[in-house]
Amino acid sequence: IALEVNGVSGGSVNAAVPQIALEVITPDVVALREEIGAPGMLVLQFAWEGGGANVHLPHNHYPNSICYPGTHDNDTAAGWWASTNDKAKTAFTRYTGVQDAAEVPSKMIELGMSSVSKDCIMIMQDVIGLDGSARFNTPGTADGNWVWRSKSFDNFTAEAENMVALCKVTDRAPPGKYDNEDE
Repeated sequence: IALEVNGVSGGSVNAAVPQIALEVITPDVVALREEIGAPGMLVLQFAWEGGGANVHLPHNHYPNSICYPGTHDNDTAAGWWASTNDKAKTAFTRYTGVQDAAEVPSKMIELGMSSVSKDCIMIMQDVIGLDGSARFNTPGTADGNWVWRSKSFDNFTAEAENMVALCKVTDRAPPGKYDNEDE
């Protein structure tokens, strides 16, 4: 199964360049972003501290944004779970009902795809549930970045089928793209 989102294999390319979210975005940055119509950047790994008003929580997302379970500068979702604090884990579990570490990556992707954000971008390592050893980049370090590679995409049929199903249920599949496939 080939996954196509917004008419482009491998993801969306029709969005404006998002701002970089550094966890704390000041009101003047938000005002400028809104004035020029640039999408905001919402990172689910930042959502689990700060209470219910945290902008990164899915119920606070807004349409002109791009949602990421984590970015290339974050750990994988499984790596995040393994290293995050108990307060964040408790908040995540209360919000999602997920307690099993193995379910965290798929739940993060589901939350992102279910968001009202106009796009959701995820890393392949989260799609296939890899731990922090598959992290793309660690900011502030010179070595070991951008070395993760998939040897083959031939063994990801189940993951591709799950992504297609998620695209269908969240209405993120291009119109007519998967209409002839089994429900």
